[in-house]
Amino acid sequence: MTIQTSGMARHVVDTGAIKVSPEPRDVTEADRQRIGAWRQFHQIAEIAPVQIVSFPGDALHDSSLRQWLHAMRDKLRGRRLAILYLHCGHQLDTRSPILQHLLNQLDITQSAFALRIENEEARRDAWSMASALLHTHESVLLLHDDFNRLAERGPISGSLTYALLARGGDRRDLPDSLPMSRAGGFAPPQGEAVRETCV
Repeated sequence: MTIQTSGMARHVVDTGAIKVSPEPRDVTEADRQRIGAWRQFHQIAEIAPVQIVSFPGDALHDSSLRQWLHAMRDKLRGRRLAILYLHCGHQLDTRSPILQHLLNQLDITQSAFALRIENEEARRDAWSMASALLHTHESVLLLHDDFNRLAERGPISGSLTYALLARGGDRRDLPDSLPMSRAGGFAPPQGEAVRETCV
């Protein structure tokens, strides 16, 4: 069945942004050998400037994100929490899923899911999946990582956005000291229906 976005929004108890420090760099000669298939698939000319985005220490994720997620998990300990990680684009090492790298660092072994979202339809699908997860979890954290770690040269955001959902949208039983940042945020799509899956 479907619900309107106003119905989806009632589950959102907080949204915000997590400041990170991306470090773009030009591709090296060694990198060029690894991205040939990626260039061909996306029809990117050999002479087009390409950048690789990583974080301090050539990491796939910023240390501030790891610290924020540790704090969030500690504050929500005892609640059935699902993490829905939303990503886009590609990375230099396609053999290593980017979510798996983050989960290994946080020692998360269950209730973590990933979706690639690169258009509005996929964005609505992400909210539909979050709605479905609320049937089996008390809270759902949507973490929107829109960093293209391998892309043509261009501007880069300085933050990741998130939305925290709670079953029924009741924030009264959530801790007062959640590590929130209320600037920005990943909000439900407006003006269209979002599919809600009954479990």
